[in-house]
Amino acid sequence: MSLRLRTIMLYVSDVARSKEFYTTFFDAKVLPDYESLWFAMLDLPGSPPLALFDVSQGLPAGVSASPGGFELDFEVEDIEEIYQDWRGKDVELVTEIFSSPSGNLRLFYAKDPDGHSLAIYQMQQAQAEI
Repeated sequence: MSLRLRTIMLYVSDVARSKEFYTTFFDAKVLPDYESLWFAMLDLPGSPPLALFDVSQGLPAGVSASPGGFELDFEVEDIEEIYQDWRGKDVELVTEIFSSPSGNLRLFYAKDPDGHSLAIYQMQQAQAEI
C-alpha cells in the first residue's frame, strides 16, 4: 500500500483572515477552483497544498477539531531575515531564535491568527572536522 500526504487541513475560525496571513507571510497562492466563504485551498511553494476550513461549518460525526491545535514546521534559508521581517509586522512571535539541543538547527516559534504553532527553522552546516 502506498500512502502520500497530499493536503494539510487547518481548521480555522476565519478563512479570510487565515488566507490573508498565509498569502502574505508564506507566499501562498489561492487555488480559486477550491475557494468559498468557508474553505480555501492554498498552494505553498515546495509543499503540499494547505486547506483552510471554517470549523463553524461543522465536521463529520466523530471528528473534532479546535483552531490552533496543530503545528506547521517550515525550513527557511535565512532565518534571521524571516525573523526580522515578521518582527516588524503583525505576526505573534513566541520565541526568539535559538539553537536546538542537538545544535543541528536554529529555530523560532510563531503563531498564525488561530494560534496554530509555526516552527521556523534553518539547518546548520556541519562543522568540518580538522
